[in-house]
Amino acid sequence: MDYQPESTSSYINDNEADCLLTRIESLYTKYKRTQDLQDLEEAVETTREIVEITTSGRFHARFLDILGTLILDRFQRTGADTDLEDAIRNATQVMEITPRRDIMRPMLLNNLAVKLRQRSYATYEVGDVEMGIELCKEGLDHPFKFEPCRQALLSTLGSSFGILYRTQLNVKDLEEAIKASNESLTLEGFTPDSKAAEYNNLGNRLANLYDETGNPDHLKEAIQHAREALRCTADENYRPSRLANLGKKLIHQYQRTMSLDNLNDAVECLRQAVTSPLYTNNDDWPGIAEGFAKGLMLRYERTGNDCDLDESLRFQQHAIDHEIIHANHPSRPSLVGNLGTLSYASYQEEDEIERLMNVIKTFEDAVELGKTTGTGDRPAQLQRRYNLGAARYQMYLRTGSQSSDLLQQAYWDINSASSEMQDDNPSKATFLFTFGLICQTLGDIYEALACFDQAFTSSCSLPIIRVWAARSALRIHENTKSWDEAILLAGSASKLLPLVCSRYISLRDQQHAIAQVSGLAADAASLFLMAERPDEALQQLEFSRGLILSYLVDSNSNLSNMKQDSEACALAERYENLRNELNQAPRDENLSGRQDQLLSEIEACAEDIRNLTKYKRFLLGPEIEDLTSAVPSYPIVVVNTTNIASHAIITWEGKVTSLPLQQSPIEGAPTRVRNLFARYGHVARGDFHTDNGRVIYAVDDDIDGDDFFLSWLWNSCVRLVLNKLESLGLPLDGQHRVWWIGTGIASSFPFHAASLHSSQTSECTLMKVISSYATSIKTLTFSMNQNFEKTHIEGPKRLLFVGMPTTPGGHRPLPGVLEEESVIRKAEILDRITESDVVHFACHGSSNPALPSKSHLLLQNQDESGLVVDQLTVEDLSKVKAKDRCFIAFLSACSTAAVKPSCDLADEAIHLASNLQAVGFARTIGTLWPAFDKAFMQVSKEFYTILFDNGKGELSDEKVARALHSAICTLRSTAKSRDTWMPFIHYGG
Repeated sequence: MDYQPESTSSYINDNEADCLLTRIESLYTKYKRTQDLQDLEEAVETTREIVEITTSGRFHARFLDILGTLILDRFQRTGADTDLEDAIRNATQVMEITPRRDIMRPMLLNNLAVKLRQRSYATYEVGDVEMGIELCKEGLDHPFKFEPCRQALLSTLGSSFGILYRTQLNVKDLEEAIKASNESLTLEGFTPDSKAAEYNNLGNRLANLYDETGNPDHLKEAIQHAREALRCTADENYRPSRLANLGKKLIHQYQRTMSLDNLNDAVECLRQAVTSPLYTNNDDWPGIAEGFAKGLMLRYERTGNDCDLDESLRFQQHAIDHEIIHANHPSRPSLVGNLGTLSYASYQEEDEIERLMNVIKTFEDAVELGKTTGTGDRPAQLQRRYNLGAARYQMYLRTGSQSSDLLQQAYWDINSASSEMQDDNPSKATFLFTFGLICQTLGDIYEALACFDQAFTSSCSLPIIRVWAARSALRIHENTKSWDEAILLAGSASKLLPLVCSRYISLRDQQHAIAQVSGLAADAASLFLMAERPDEALQQLEFSRGLILSYLVDSNSNLSNMKQDSEACALAERYENLRNELNQAPRDENLSGRQDQLLSEIEACAEDIRNLTKYKRFLLGPEIEDLTSAVPSYPIVVVNTTNIASHAIITWEGKVTSLPLQQSPIEGAPTRVRNLFARYGHVARGDFHTDNGRVIYAVDDDIDGDDFFLSWLWNSCVRLVLNKLESLGLPLDGQHRVWWIGTGIASSFPFHAASLHSSQTSECTLMKVISSYATSIKTLTFSMNQNFEKTHIEGPKRLLFVGMPTTPGGHRPLPGVLEEESVIRKAEILDRITESDVVHFACHGSSNPALPSKSHLLLQNQDESGLVVDQLTVEDLSKVKAKDRCFIAFLSACSTAAVKPSCDLADEAIHLASNLQAVGFARTIGTLWPAFDKAFMQVSKEFYTILFDNGKGELSDEKVARALHSAICTLRSTAKSRDTWMPFIHYGG
């Protein structure tokens, strides 16, 4: 050392103290930079010598406090228990010799509280934490109000309450921890790293509060603070842990919103953390690896990518095998339990009974470990017991009555876990839902119903679990004919659908979310119709069915009327600006948190708009008056067919009328329709859910020109509807229009083609009315209003023809395209869709039932290898501004209006034609299934001949529908097969 005090003196002056302090600080700073333990040891020994020399006086207390802090650092590095005890003893001695009104006392109180908190980590003794809390409170009450000192006390107080919460699971302690952290962040005195640490701690506590309450606002705040912690982190040594904490919170967000972007961001954060060379040997590494494995498993469940599953299993095993995870380590039960969860996913992939047996054994080990490590009374242990019961129940379902003892064990496992789990825990609904299924299997439907009802009313649980529980309860009510209870429950459950499928997540994520609750709106409508409440049934369908297209309509809605209102114009402009910014936000802004901020701002803006009386229904379900006044001239017929009942809802001239179609919808139905009913029943019961986009239940579901089916459709549905319309005053002379909307199982029915067996019979829809289709009244009204200025077009017509006689990539040639083109080129052809009145696509097309937004028309492009396929997707077309959209889009491509009834998204009716309608193309010609090339040519020729009338007539809504109807009738009169003319339909205005 540069300076050696005399060993015989117990006093040093200020200059000597400053020199010694500078020396100690230099050694400590060097240690923090290099992590060389020798520097820390030298700092400790130097300070200890000074403490031994200065046996009294103000410098004795000062250096004794410094010694305690240095020894605590050494304990954190080496883990030597004697160091921790020495640090606490030194800090206690400092407090004993420091006067109560000394200005340094608050900071000294904080230092002792920090050391007591550290000891509690190892001993789980609440006494140390409680003493530390009292010390912090004493420091905060001290008359000396030095802000950096106060900030440190609040930070320590918050972390101490956090430990107390983890030990005793009292939410009040957690709330106190959050309160202290929030106040701490309002004060000065932070270094960049200490501020990052405080944001990190606050984010973790808010995530804990979300786990306790299920309140999504707490999760949003937790993510916000985790992002801020990452942004403020200056020391790279802390970056991996901050990335991991953000990743784990984003996993929670994904489970709530089903946003794949959130999940991908979570996996990326955790991957960076778990592979960081700074963190490989850190004690926290197993927990980070566990979080990474969970994220990979969730992504596997969503996408079906086997690589994610394999990697998740590998990292989970690495976490268990880590050197710090000894047999009695408190994290071992969680690690082993999560290995069981991952192994269960592997069993589902391979469906091997041996794998399921291993899963059960793993869960049994996890539960036993939870007992021996002293965590048996925690929610995590209840989750492990639940997982064990669920695996045993799955084994029973797999093996049948030969394993009835497993069913009883599963009953006991899950019943005890759900009974002990607190009612306000978000996992409670999952426990109750599965227990209800077990009770159903045992034949106790009343106990099952009680479980489902309780799960549904658990407001803190995930909305998707609550909806599944409601659907299971609905089936019991239906079987017991408890219609009043069923109606009440169905109405309440439908209100949760916007929470399951948010309007602000991506189209891809919306499709995944809504597939989990397919058919609920149609079931609810059936119940209301059975109770003779058609107005409410129609509102149910409009609010809860076709949700994705409804959101698409809202996102393309023009707010011009609101902008002209002086009271609302500022809010309307703000909402539109936020919506545009959200739609255009780059992908990398999601990780920075800008998208989350935009979502919060746009939701708040929408609520502000709804606070204005005139706009109280903004972005909410329509009033019945809005529905009945949509298309005043002609009727709209909604055919709703489910396992419960089959009805038609007729909306015309401001009135809503319901018509029962069959006592038993399935009675006398063709085999393929019976298959649809069976498949629909599986979905409605929640027997399975499509988590990875793979086909899990296949039926022959192509609804085409089968004579038996079309005759059944005529006799059981269309004939009854037309008779009702005639009684209401609609002439059935083939000159009046009707819009058809199919819901439930009827979403794919070709109402326009229904008829008796004879191909030329007059007992058919075609001879009675002019048919058009829509997905919902909302989308129909929107598409017609968007093109209001183009309702009538006089003078020369502008047509854009897009033809692909041959398509790269091995697609079948379309020889009829050249002949189609020769007909269509009689009209003026422009080279841009925004300058055309009509656009005609003569090319291959594909409706994608799994990802409807990717439904596309096949064009061509050129790269280095030559001509390649270029897809013009619905998503691309949706970006065309409403005012620039053409009057008609003719999709001369196969299956452009096809609905696959076996798809979980069938009731959403998402295909090329409906998507074009939702983004503002008011009139679309499409096909329900593949058609002959010659038929395309003949229909096109007849359609345009009538439509353009040699350029003399005007284009109008009425004329488009009549032109297609006439073209189909002409083709029907000469066709040898129904398949020639039946695929063609008119969508929209």
